[in-house]
Amino acid sequence: MPRQGGGLVRLDNVVRLLPTQSPSRIERLDRQRQVSLRASVAPGFAQADRIAALRAEVAKIGLPTGYSTRISGRAREMETTFREFIWAFSLSVVLMYIILASQFESLVHPFTILLSLPLSIPLPSSPCWRPVRRSIVFRPGLLVLFGVVKKNAILQIDHMNKLREAGLDRAAAILQGNRERYGRF
Repeated sequence: MPRQGGGLVRLDNVVRLLPTQSPSRIERLDRQRQVSLRASVAPGFAQADRIAALRAEVAKIGLPTGYSTRISGRAREMETTFREFIWAFSLSVVLMYIILASQFESLVHPFTILLSLPLSIPLPSSPCWRPVRRSIVFRPGLLVLFGVVKKNAILQIDHMNKLREAGLDRAAAILQGNRERYGRF
């Protein structure tokens, strides 16, 4: 810094230097400072369970105003995939209903078939399957399970309809169709 008469001013005459600690670099995302925590999920734990635990801990801490948390990486992709899965599943149920309504030429039979899908949920959703339920492999497996259950319901309804066309009344067709399909009760 030059002075009026020429020459330089000593820095210790103008400022006071204090040793402190600071970050070696400041990372930013969307023009905001960020701190990144990176971790792996331990074997035997599902990623969704760990994310829920982290969110619970952040809620306990009570971040001050202006601070926020955001999930990134695989965990963010998993959450995005889950939202897309719900959208795809909802759309598939509507499309299944339309296709089944045209196949059976009825609005009631497709509803009966699709009503069997929620009945298949308790087994994979039981508490003993909890770590698996939260994994990313569970969702496509659930779709496959729904496909098998739906196919079985289609075959059963179709068989009962054929029995009714053969002259049986509804209750007798249901009972005989179930016996022939699954054996005696």
